[in-house]
Formats: sequence, structure tokens, C-alpha cells
Amino acid sequence: MSLPNQIIMPADGAPNPFTIPGTTRSYKCAAGSSLSVVGDDAMILCNAGWVSAGNAVVIGSGATSSRPKNALVGQAYNDTTVGGLVIYAGPKSGWLHHATGASV
Repeated sequence: MSLPNQIIMPADGAPNPFTIPGTTRSYKCAAGSSLSVVGDDAMILCNAGWVSAGNAVVIGSGATSSRPKNALVGQAYNDTTVGGLVIYAGPKSGWLHHATGASV
């Protein structure tokens, strides 16, 4: 296993809770929450549709009103209004704070 990664709430349609295949390790994450997950499990969760704060590709910077309208799940934006990185989790979940998972 590798170092922990920060995983935020699952993207729209991702299974929640999710059990790592072949194990009894199960993860559940509510809106406004984040988890610290070991690297191997984080990769499996991301493949199942969860969102990783550590693997996000930053696609811009600016005020909340300037966030991209066509972002893809997992893309990040440096939101100067919020004062931090936000990650897009899909049309239902919207933009989530990179460290807390809170909707912003």
C-alpha cells in the first residue's frame, strides 16, 4: 500500500458506499465530507467514479462567477472567492472544496 490520498465525496452516480473488491474495506462519504484513503484504495475508488483531490487537473483561476461552465468531473479550479481549490464532481454535486468536500 502507498501513502494516503484525500478523497472527496463521490461524483454523481458513483457507488456510495463502495467496498474494495476482494476485501472487507468499505468506504462511505457524505456530502460535505472527505476521507483519507491509502493510495491503492484511492486509485480503485477513483476508477469507480469517486473524486480525488490529489489527482485534479487545474483548469483555471479566478472568482467563483468565472468558474468554467463545461468542466469535466475531477477537474479543479483555483477559486479566489473561496480562497482555495475546488473540484468539479458532476452536475448534481457541483463544485466541492478540495480539502473538506463541502459544496462551494
